[in-house]
Amino acid sequence: MPPARSLAELPPIPEDVRKWRILLLVSAANSLTQRVMTYLSDLGCEKVSTELALSDESMISAVLAHSPHVVLCPFLTKKVPDVIWENVLTLIVHPGPPGDAGPAAIDWAIMGDRGFDADAATALPALQAPSDRSKPIGERQRTHWGITVLQADHTMDGGPVWAWDQFPLNDVAYTTKSSLYQGPVTNATLRSVTVALSRIQQEYAKLNDPTHRGARVGVKVDPTWALQCVSYSQPFMGGPLNERPQIKPGQRRPDLTLHTAADVARIINCGDSQPGGTLKTAKSFMFAYDAHIHLRASDIPSELIQAAGHEDFDANPAGRAIATRDGAVLFKTADCGHGNACSYGCGVAVWFTHGRLPKANAAAALSAKVSMADALVAAGEASRLDGVPEWPIHDFQEVPGTWQQVFVRTIPAGEGLVQLVYWDFYNGAFSTTGCEHLLAALHWATDPARGNVKVLALMGGQYFSNGVALNIIESAEHPGRETWANINAIDDVVEFIAGDLSAQPRSEFLAGTPSLTERGITTVACVRGNAAAGGVALAAACDVVVSAGTVVLNPAYRAMGLHGSEFHLYSYVERCGRSVATHLVKDMLPLSAVRARELGLVDVVIGGRDIASQQAEVQIVDFVRSLAAAPATAFGTSEFASAPWTLPVTGWGGAPSHTQSLVARLCDNKRRRYALETHIPLVHYRHEELSQMLLDSFHPIRSQRYHTRRIKFVRKVKAEGTPTRYVNHRMIITPDEEESPRFDDAPAWVRGEEWSWVGLQTPASMATSQSLLIDFAAPLTPLASTRNQDSASSGSEPSNDIRTDAGSNVASPAVVEDGSRRVASARSLSLSRSPPSRPLLRASSTSPSSPTSPRSRRAPSASTPLVRLAAARTHCSRPSATVAPCLSSSRVCSARARAAT
Repeated sequence: MPPARSLAELPPIPEDVRKWRILLLVSAANSLTQRVMTYLSDLGCEKVSTELALSDESMISAVLAHSPHVVLCPFLTKKVPDVIWENVLTLIVHPGPPGDAGPAAIDWAIMGDRGFDADAATALPALQAPSDRSKPIGERQRTHWGITVLQADHTMDGGPVWAWDQFPLNDVAYTTKSSLYQGPVTNATLRSVTVALSRIQQEYAKLNDPTHRGARVGVKVDPTWALQCVSYSQPFMGGPLNERPQIKPGQRRPDLTLHTAADVARIINCGDSQPGGTLKTAKSFMFAYDAHIHLRASDIPSELIQAAGHEDFDANPAGRAIATRDGAVLFKTADCGHGNACSYGCGVAVWFTHGRLPKANAAAALSAKVSMADALVAAGEASRLDGVPEWPIHDFQEVPGTWQQVFVRTIPAGEGLVQLVYWDFYNGAFSTTGCEHLLAALHWATDPARGNVKVLALMGGQYFSNGVALNIIESAEHPGRETWANINAIDDVVEFIAGDLSAQPRSEFLAGTPSLTERGITTVACVRGNAAAGGVALAAACDVVVSAGTVVLNPAYRAMGLHGSEFHLYSYVERCGRSVATHLVKDMLPLSAVRARELGLVDVVIGGRDIASQQAEVQIVDFVRSLAAAPATAFGTSEFASAPWTLPVTGWGGAPSHTQSLVARLCDNKRRRYALETHIPLVHYRHEELSQMLLDSFHPIRSQRYHTRRIKFVRKVKAEGTPTRYVNHRMIITPDEEESPRFDDAPAWVRGEEWSWVGLQTPASMATSQSLLIDFAAPLTPLASTRNQDSASSGSEPSNDIRTDAGSNVASPAVVEDGSRRVASARSLSLSRSPPSRPLLRASSTSPSSPTSPRSRRAPSASTPLVRLAAARTHCSRPSATVAPCLSSSRVCSARARAAT
């Protein structure tokens, strides 16, 4: 078999494709949608627009407005209206290889379906039965899975194949649907979409009139494209393919008395995220999520077993709860029959971290996902936890073979140690208790008792972090108070990481404790999974941010009706400059890792845009190890880029010592920076942010907005329209509420009084620190949109390390001496290149009645673009007007119409 081709090894997308109007029709702006959006933007596709498929009418209207060369549907759960695919070539991304169909393709694959039984009615019971893990993996499940990019037609997922790809399928007992979807499925989608668009362009180029819409729809597909995948040029290697129906909740229900832990995990995790697996209750059933296998009974403390009145583990009946940990519940499962030395990964028990009650009726909204312990109580199953002890945490060292919400790996590097801190918070949500647990682990990992720790690396998990836990907040008795507790808990984590000096005021929990900076410990954010809101700010607060090339970052909180905290007023502005930082939180658009590096939010990108997660972890750990062992002379090199606060300051005495390490140099620079008289204590930023979060949690108007949006998000209320930040195809739109400066108004509020709402005195810093806030009403210059040709290939390639102005609240010289090298500070570097995309600026102070305003209402003449657009729409065989991004600073008009060429 030939070696697999990566995205970077594929031919670049043709220049013509970058000029195309591409419309994304999606059911939601989920992780796959955002990966496609950011990928196309980074490649230079300037005319990409997105429409939520809320109705046939909205989809048809979007196509008429954008007149796309191609409609692309990376995540669509409903059929495309006939009138669209009959007139515009429409690509559907199906999460299965060619020949596999149905709405639950991935679910069946993770359940262990090998495809040999064509009858789903008889195949499913076999998958629900206990499996024999002593058999080779190829006899228990498929060895490969894939995705297909096909052309929509009158069939459902059965049209001509433009491209497809496949990938090895790991052990399904240790694979969740979300990890498969966000990893191999998404990576294969990018490769297949790249090839499909290139092939379409080649076919369009053969037409006598490439602008003829009917001719474009009718281009022929080479039948061999359905036979050979993109990566290997091989047919599908995972077994027979067929159509499978949706799996019902009752068919995702393991029996803890019959199934091994591996079988329970396989059945539960095939429905991970949505809809979830199920457990039987006395009244009905409940949904269960996030199952983790516990391999060995010997790892369970004897006192936990004896607490239930049994001498040993075997005496406990299968199905009984053994222990709880941070709200998760450990259940004993059926014996596999392989003996105590089972080497097949069957496990002896299973952890469930979260649960949810089913809807009361079909019209009801979804309930919130909460910890499994709380879910059992809510389901009337509290008796199952009677006498069940909490499994206490004595230390955070990794214990392979069980589930640990947070654990630490220690590796030697140079003259010191690196502490790798991993966490596994479900869906990346940092609850109050989860943050407290993580903070305890960070204290433990950096305690002098661990040794000479030099680098603290935040490794995260499948997600790096998505900020506060909205589901837990929603289920709380008082969501406002839980929001306040949650944001303070995650702020504690970030403040610990930021490491301000003890000479400056800090939060009480750090009083009298030397900071990481003083102790010479460098912090590294290792972003291996997607991050959003407070999770991005958590990473940005670290001295070095290294990201896998597959990551998507969503720095904004605004769409949820939150100002956000986590010291982003400091880290975003320091890293990116005030103008770009304002764009990050105001524009609410996702960023690829490469784009985030160009803006200064990320320092180093590891691997290509389709690097496998295991490979990314290995390479990131290698980077951290190299960082810890590097000499001081490596400072300022492109290999070891770092945050602006690690730059040297004026007056520092000459070249670094030959014996000094890079880590020591970074911390020394940071100490000197923090010691400047002009340095604003970081806790002042925290107070300003928390002041705004108090308004979001308790102010009668702002809190109502946040609570309403959170309820809709948690309970999956159908969206009312496409967020205007995604829309490039409408001529005139009404900006969403969050795009208005008035969104931040708090009528009748008196600055400082908000602290009394939670029984606290107004911090003294509030008297002088209001300037730290980002002014959402201030005019902004659109971000640069010049494309570097080197970044136009399909892969992920090196880019220059970019910084922007450091804002007005820093004290840093323009250029300072660093031995024989001259190091440019953040202030002296400018944004020199960025991928082509429409300007991120939304707000406008232009008066609607101004003659220069796009909102001006004038009767259109026959020569105006508006009239030409309407005329073009009447001819189905010709493309209608091109809708290109508006380069005006106004957001009222989202696009300019011009005649098609």
